[in-house]
Amino acid sequence: MYFRALNYHGKYFSSLSHDNMYTNAYFWRIDGRRRKSDKSYLHPLRSFEKSNFSRLNRFNLTPQEWKKFGESLFVLLVHAALTSTIFGFDFIFTQLLRLVQNHADMNIRQEGQHVLTIQVKGSGLLAQLLRFVIKDFSVNKKIDISHFTQRK
Repeated sequence: MYFRALNYHGKYFSSLSHDNMYTNAYFWRIDGRRRKSDKSYLHPLRSFEKSNFSRLNRFNLTPQEWKKFGESLFVLLVHAALTSTIFGFDFIFTQLLRLVQNHADMNIRQEGQHVLTIQVKGSGLLAQLLRFVIKDFSVNKKIDISHFTQRK
């Protein structure tokens, strides 16, 4: 998106014809002054030029704007459908887990040993300080946990 904006900015300031199709009352006043001073002017537009220019206070869109609008609407609808699908699957999965939770008898048993040993090698002041700080982090524990669920 950043590169598209940078590209648009460069084209807009380097080319008079790039996205320079919108006219307003101020534009037509300048055009009238140019006409009175015998300089080149634009108004009245010829039939083949009318499709190239558009007034800002109009309600209908130009073909280029309809194309951009259609593309943007399509992308929006794809994103909306994808989001709805993700939320739908999330809802179904949550309901499935709730169903299992309410109607299943399960026996969960966890056995094992947790061993965490931290060794600091070295004999300098920083190594001694680090050994002093982390001496209580070393852990060696055996676990045996059982959890039973029953239907109510």
